[in-house]
Amino acid sequence: MILRTAIQCNTCQRLHVTRVGLGQDDSQSHTFPCRNCGEEISIRLDIDHQRAATKFVSVKNCSVVKEEPGAEIVNLEANFLLTPEEQRQDFVIPRLRQVVAMAEASANQFAKSGLVMPNLKTAGWRPDYAAEWQDLERAWSLTRRKQNDLAQKIIESASAQRYADAPLSSLGDWLWKFTASMGGFSTQAKVSACVSVTKPLANTSKVKDFSSHYGAISKEHGLRYFEVFREFFNCYGEFSQIFLYYSAGLDVPMEHRATSSNFSAVRRFYGDCFENFAVLVEFLAFINNICEGRNWNTFERLKFHEYRELDKPNRFNAFAKNSEFSALCGERDNRIRNGSHHASFTFDPESQTVKYRSGKGGTGPEQSMPYADYLDRCCRIFLQVVALFRLELMVAAGYDYDLPV
Repeated sequence: MILRTAIQCNTCQRLHVTRVGLGQDDSQSHTFPCRNCGEEISIRLDIDHQRAATKFVSVKNCSVVKEEPGAEIVNLEANFLLTPEEQRQDFVIPRLRQVVAMAEASANQFAKSGLVMPNLKTAGWRPDYAAEWQDLERAWSLTRRKQNDLAQKIIESASAQRYADAPLSSLGDWLWKFTASMGGFSTQAKVSACVSVTKPLANTSKVKDFSSHYGAISKEHGLRYFEVFREFFNCYGEFSQIFLYYSAGLDVPMEHRATSSNFSAVRRFYGDCFENFAVLVEFLAFINNICEGRNWNTFERLKFHEYRELDKPNRFNAFAKNSEFSALCGERDNRIRNGSHHASFTFDPESQTVKYRSGKGGTGPEQSMPYADYLDRCCRIFLQVVALFRLELMVAAGYDYDLPV
């Protein structure tokens, strides 16, 4: 379904016709430059999927007006990318071919995995990650502050509303199911491969020795995971344009553009996520030490305090020979991190180009990438955090450690 609405730029009065493709969430936001003056326009669509009702909201620099001939056509999508030409075409459904490709890819992935394809006719089957996160975030936050009774009420409500066929038993169970759905096929194989590496370690003395140290860092890890998830969903209106491609097991289409470009909202996400991820991978480094027959804090060449003092990009080297663990960490571009954290990021909304200086301190050669590529990289590194979180949850539960929540 596409909602057609005429708006006027409040800055230059240029008329636009927005054609918004309805996504899977209850609310979706879009930001784009006025086709005339270039000033940022923001709108929001609130959707009642049960009643097939919508509400168009003018958020920034626009007013709803009567449609007139000659208005600029602006196609907007919550869950798809479009070519530059498709963004300006009228009387078309540009995402249709991508919907078909996603459906076919999902069916093929389910067939390969041996899992059962969800019944799309089942009432209420519509993954709305943003809405579910709002409840999960509160339950997680309350649990961290030891407000367990309040958290339990939210968990029970979510169980009845979203997991009636497989009721939730705890916050950890909810996090496990939520991340399984979010990660989709893009993380499943890599997590499974890492699990196969850790299984032979169960009940060994070295794993038991690690227990006391892990108990000391599990809460810190839980906070870092929580913050990464929260920052991702604060920007979900931008990331959702890319995210479903991963859930379906599809590559992001080349030379396509994001229809919404709220760069200021996601400017620091990659760098922040990189910073947290580079700390969280110490879990892989410690488990890898045990895999190689050493104590958890005994590295091949480094002392424990030397590992902790390493620059974050070098912390991945401790398990570089472990192909399964390394495969979980393929997206880690310190150049983008430097750019986003040293104020060298600039964005041209017309060409949708991100530019940044890649060297230490943001003083290196200038680099550039399409905005859709930046969103792609953000989603990739976030999904690595999701995969690592799932592995850490599984190992902690299997070895009777404190969960990292």
